[in-house]
Amino acid sequence: MDKNKKDLMILIGIIFMGINYSIYTYFIANQLDSLEKAKSKYLQKQQKLNELNSKKEAIKNEKNEVEKLKNQTSDFNNKVPSQINTPQLIYDFYTGCKIYDISGESVSFQLLNQEEVPNNQNKVTTGDVNKNTSESFFTLTIELNVIGEKEKIENFIKNLANLTTRQLNVKSIAIATVEENLANQSLIEDLLTKSKLSADIVFCQYIQKNKKYNTKEDYNYEFYDSKKEGFKNISDMFK
Repeated sequence: MDKNKKDLMILIGIIFMGINYSIYTYFIANQLDSLEKAKSKYLQKQQKLNELNSKKEAIKNEKNEVEKLKNQTSDFNNKVPSQINTPQLIYDFYTGCKIYDISGESVSFQLLNQEEVPNNQNKVTTGDVNKNTSESFFTLTIELNVIGEKEKIENFIKNLANLTTRQLNVKSIAIATVEENLANQSLIEDLLTKSKLSADIVFCQYIQKNKKYNTKEDYNYEFYDSKKEGFKNISDMFK
């Protein structure tokens, strides 16, 4: 009887172990395998996500760099235009003279190659300029002569940067006293304080050479009277 009980207990133990093995094999082992696969898939997805985030950050940096270069290019195009617009410059000078109550006597332009020295000795025609394409820029030299009372001329000179939206560089300013026929020539102090001054202002503007431009292009300016000939001064050019 004891032997039968012992055999029965052994049999029950074997059956219990078999059941546990079956449960482990068909349930727990499968779950562990699924979890392992899920973990592996998660790690792969996480790695891919990190790569995408890195690419996203790289794309963002590239976009920022492109935007920065775009702004620099835009600023360059503003500072170094591709078109020569002398009528607009003349009108801006004319308007500035009116604002500061001075007289614009004359304005002249000279287009030079970059390698040439703008010393008013080497004048270059448009045809000559177009033949030399080795340089990147032209230099447009502008000489403006104005006359007015001392204080008004000084105010005009102080505000040269606000005369026009065209980017100009002031190269030189020469100021001289204009003698007037006063009733009493001995009033030297009166001559110095109330006499008119003449100012010769030389600007330069850089023009992109690699752009196509036409100096004879008709802009149809509303302010410009193209039918007039033989202008006596700057103001005579406008309607």
